Amino acid sequence: MRRSKIDEQNRYLLKQQRDFRIAADVVAKAWIPFEEVQAIAVIGSVAKALWKEVPRFTEFRRAGIEVWHECHDLDLALWLDSQSRLRDLRKAAAQALRRAFETGVGPSVADNQLDVFLFEPATDRYVGRLCRFNACPKGHRDCDTPGCGEIPFNKRIPDFEPHADLLATAADATLYRRGEGLLRSALDLPTAAEGADGQALQNFPGSPARGLSAPQPSDPFALKLGMIMVLAPDLAEAETFYRDILGLVLIGKGADYLVFELDGREFRVFQCAQAADARKHAASAATICVFEVASIEAEMSRMRTLGVTFIHQTPAQNIDGGFRYAAFRAPGGNVHEIMERRAGR
Repeated sequence: MRRSKIDEQNRYLLKQQRDFRIAADVVAKAWIPFEEVQAIAVIGSVAKALWKEVPRFTEFRRAGIEVWHECHDLDLALWLDSQSRLRDLRKAAAQALRRAFETGVGPSVADNQLDVFLFEPATDRYVGRLCRFNACPKGHRDCDTPGCGEIPFNKRIPDFEPHADLLATAADATLYRRGEGLLRSALDLPTAAEGADGQALQNFPGSPARGLSAPQPSDPFALKLGMIMVLAPDLAEAETFYRDILGLVLIGKGADYLVFELDGREFRVFQCAQAADARKHAASAATICVFEVASIEAEMSRMRTLGVTFIHQTPAQNIDGGFRYAAFRAPGGNVHEIMERRAGR
């Protein structure tokens, strides 16, 4: 078998795991607003650095060729203190995955590729699975399993008993915990990458992509992005703008601040005394938040229909950086930008 075909298969399997991890972040954000959700974790092979094995694929199996382990679906652990809204949780996950794919911010992962294990907080007692069907009962033979649907949308698997190590990865792969907020992105979990010589290169949380060198997380002088902070005098206006127009998830608020989630990090808005002068954009020193989008024209059109004012009437180009961008006005005289990368960058 040609080396190029083995490499192609390995790249596919690594991408498959990454797509599932992006999907895990999408689903976690969709579940945060549910007060009964106490914690969310990635479990199974999606939570681990992949390992080499002889796969089930006939041509590889016959030749005894090892490739990366295949992640068949996305296993999530969900701790709930109430199961009264399982249908809404299922629907929220399905809609979030579809919306992420349609807008270009998420991969093609369907809700039927989710396998959600339900647990009781404090005890970690397994209580069932989140049903994938859109009705309960659905009339499928799976619905005939004793106990299935006694709690609507709580699915029972015949003769299933959770393995003792089912939650082995959960402690280091918990994405969200009530009272603490988002703890990490699934993309921060350990990964395996293929080197030029075919050997495995381990990338751990915080390590850079594409082989760039950087301080290791154990280095006391290593820097990582902690949060993004924005100041605005009118928090009500800011909440509407960042939540309803930019689509950030509001995960907390106080008398003088708002906390949103953006790409696994906190995006905080603090109240200030007066607005900035947006007319001085690009003339005075400033720090600017730049949001990456799949299509800059489509996003500009969407935002304009919601009343957003753009400083750039058409996208500008950064030829050296390989991206196009457009600045827009935000509450408090702030100016942010959206950007679209050129293919291959």
